[in-house]
Amino acid sequence: MAGLLADAGRPQEAVGLLDAARLDHRRTLGRLLLELGRVQEAVALLRKPRPAPAPPEPVGYSDCPPL
Repeated sequence: MAGLLADAGRPQEAVGLLDAARLDHRRTLGRLLLELGRVQEAVALLRKPRPAPAPPEPVGYSDCPPL
């Protein structure tokens, strides 16, 4: 939806739809912010590090002895 708004010449509305917290929105949001002249916001958004992935939960461990 945001892409359609941006293509229609309404980038400000497209920015309002995108969520900066979602990793899949960052690149599009950064491009739109640059287009609107909001360079400092775009740079800060794109430089924000990705969150570290959660460690995998152990599987197959048990307190019970086998058979």
